[in-house]
Amino acid sequence: KGYVGARFMNNGQLCIAPDYILVHKSKKAELIQSLKKYIEEFYTSNPKNSPDYARIINDRNYERLVKLMDGEKIIYGGERDAKERYIAPTILDNMTFESPAIVQEIFGPILPILEFEDLPSLVEKLKREEKPLVTYLFTTSKKNIALVEENLSSGTLSVNDTVTFVCIPQLPFGGVGKSGQGRYHGKASFEAFTNYKSCHVRDAGMEALNSIRYPPYNSSKMKDFMYNIAFYKSVNETGSPSYVLQLIKGAILAGLVGGAAMYYDPQLLQKLATFVLQYVK
Repeated sequence: KGYVGARFMNNGQLCIAPDYILVHKSKKAELIQSLKKYIEEFYTSNPKNSPDYARIINDRNYERLVKLMDGEKIIYGGERDAKERYIAPTILDNMTFESPAIVQEIFGPILPILEFEDLPSLVEKLKREEKPLVTYLFTTSKKNIALVEENLSSGTLSVNDTVTFVCIPQLPFGGVGKSGQGRYHGKASFEAFTNYKSCHVRDAGMEALNSIRYPPYNSSKMKDFMYNIAFYKSVNETGSPSYVLQLIKGAILAGLVGGAAMYYDPQLLQKLATFVLQYVK
């Protein structure tokens, strides 16, 4: 029902309409019968006379859609009228990932069906395909939801529903790669048109403390540098219950580094520097 509503809304001329359906082969026959049922429930058995069924926007797109159907196995619909730019709700079967109707964005009332046998294998296959604007998933399995959510990239993942997610202002909307860049809706719209500028303002009188970054470099500056990063780690753990312990540990560590630098033992200094950097992480 959700697929029919989304695919044939506005005659399929909707960027978030599902381009094709991937169905487990054990459910394919049942799915096809349900699709036919809801097409006729929404648009009657003669959609051409339905006041709710639209037409293709222009002749160029009408001809493009007719070519997508030519030579394909039509299991439902397929009727057309060039004068009215009318194409009936159409279901295509026996499709592959190389079929023109799969490779191209359809943007019309054509719904191809592909079948699969194993969802994890399908997910691996889809990971190599272009990233879609939306992935629609219908399932009662939390395991399947997690599998798709964690492994497939798309602008949006909508589970057990279609189209309505775009009406939620708190949910950013946009694509990935070729399906689009950036996000909008609600706060995301504000952020899309906002330039975040990083500002670094330092007291001019603090320049003397930064002398270690300028040459010439010697053991005294190395001692100051290693002491600073060790002490910085301790001071920045004020949120920890063991703040005093961290402060003492940092001071001892800085003292060891300072001692090594004083005697300027390169090997010992290198080992201590490696230890300090691991400690900072």
